[in-house]
Formats: sequence, C-alpha cells, structure tokens
Amino acid sequence: MELSKYNHFHKLITGDMLLTKNEIVNAAKPMSRISGVYFLILNSEIIYIGQSVNMYSRAASHYDKEFDSVVYMPCPKEDLNIMESIYIHEFKPAQNGKYKYIGWMSPVKTAKLNELIEARGI
Repeated sequence: MELSKYNHFHKLITGDMLLTKNEIVNAAKPMSRISGVYFLILNSEIIYIGQSVNMYSRAASHYDKEFDSVVYMPCPKEDLNIMESIYIHEFKPAQNGKYKYIGWMSPVKTAKLNELIEARGI
C-alpha cells in the first residue's frame, strides 16, 4: 500500500504512521462531565493535586501555576474529597501548601482521613 503524502509527512514529524479513522474513533472519550482527581506536573514532579466534577475545563483554570502536563484519574463525585486527600497526604505537592497547625491543605485532614480509612477496613 502506497503512503499518502499526509501519512509520509506525519511519519517524518512523529516517527509514526497516521492513526486510522477507527483508531481515533475507538480511542474517543465521551464529552460528558467526568469527575476525578488531577495532577499538575512540572519537570516530572507533581506540583499540585486537585479535584473536579468537570475534568475537561478544570486544569485550564490553573493559569497561575507553571506546569507542563496534566494527568487525571476518574473518581466518583462522592469520593473526590477522600481520593484527593489521600494523594495530597501521600505526595505533599509544593503548591498544595502546608500550614503549621492544620497540616497539608486537603479537603480531609489527616486524623479524619485515618478514621475513614479504618472505617472501610483498610
């Protein structure tokens, strides 16, 4: 099969062949509001962890932070506070902040988080 000029040009730029229409369509995600926890990354470091009920618009609202990539993990709305807090307490990202008397800024403080984890038998 002969490559089209577009496929050839794409391969020169990326080193890979153009995706087929089926590959693109099968990889598509619905544009519904996806809730989840997101991670702002700068130079391979997690600098901020947050949550949103609309992942598609939330990361772009962090225009005040310098980051080079975003990762998100889908999560049910009712578990967002717990999941965000677990990740903040685990990774302690610099831009989530630390306060002398209350610890890392997260929706669920350490003592309450420990209670919730124990209550679920973990």
